[in-house]
Amino acid sequence: MKENSTLYVLQRLCIALGCGIISLAVLLAIFSAIALATGDPEPLLVPLGLTSLALSCIATGIFSARLCGETLGYPLSSLSASVVLVLIMFLTSLFFVSDNSQFNIGTKLIVYAGMILFGLFGGILGKTRKKKKGRHIHRKKR
Repeated sequence: MKENSTLYVLQRLCIALGCGIISLAVLLAIFSAIALATGDPEPLLVPLGLTSLALSCIATGIFSARLCGETLGYPLSSLSASVVLVLIMFLTSLFFVSDNSQFNIGTKLIVYAGMILFGLFGGILGKTRKKKKGRHIHRKKR
């Protein structure tokens, strides 16, 4: 399979997205266990949920930059993977909507845009770096 084919890039993005979803599930489980360990977990739910989403967006950006950054470009790969992750979270949140939501739609859009920026940050972190040719000091043998 050619490395520049669309199918190859989509495959790699799906793998990065799957890693991001798995990291989100693990982080949500860890943070909910932390919240339940406290006496009153309700005030911690929103901050810990947003923190887990931000960290998983960073992880998704890192995975997508590592897997298909060379082919697609680092910003575009991390942007596309984090946008899809945020869309999945947004569509999932529509199923669990309640009338007494803490955020209005404008605040939610700002939060989701911030999560996409976290994904771009992850793409910058995940960019493969070229090895620097270091200076070697040759000492004279005596």
